[in-house]
Amino acid sequence: DPAQQSSVKGQVRRLLLFQPVQQRGQILGGRVVAQPLQQCVPRLCHRPCSSGAAMLSGPRPIRRRLCGLLLALLTAPLTAPHPLLASEAWAPAAEPEAWRIRRDRLLASGRLPAADWVYMDSMGTDRLEAGEYLSNPGRSGDVVTFEAAVMLRRAGERAWTVRSIPMRARCDLGVMERRNESGEWGPYPGRPDTAVKVRWICRQS
Repeated sequence: DPAQQSSVKGQVRRLLLFQPVQQRGQILGGRVVAQPLQQCVPRLCHRPCSSGAAMLSGPRPIRRRLCGLLLALLTAPLTAPHPLLASEAWAPAAEPEAWRIRRDRLLASGRLPAADWVYMDSMGTDRLEAGEYLSNPGRSGDVVTFEAAVMLRRAGERAWTVRSIPMRARCDLGVMERRNESGEWGPYPGRPDTAVKVRWICRQS
């Protein structure tokens, strides 16, 4: 019965909105599990062993299939950190050798200002190659100022374009700003990874 399936699926969705059980004493269905999870697992799809299990009701065949999926989710080992937790540990990768050579050549030519440049990121497509670096970070309260350098080369070009940009990371807001020629600070276009890069920059100062 589609209506019955929808009802039971809705119950499972509501249960999954609560904190997953990973050890004894945690929360299932929004209330504390009264019995060890090891004892609850074999009985969850047959009769309630906790207030959380009691949330599942409906025709036995449907309930059993949905409970099997639910139990797999609740009892599976944690094989990878949550993306939000993983992002907290973000750090730049080691500078690729090709980019190290480019940086050294641009420094030697004077097109890249002399500084202790730290590799941040790079990208390459059929149309564009670009690398990002930073140097001279300095912190004042919740703000870290630094010099950013972007090295660009478009398809068909032999020479690299170097742009040096005074920037700052707003540690409290998770955004970056750039200083214009008038000395005023304004928003720098954000990307999906801007917040984690701001956190890393702020941790360095």
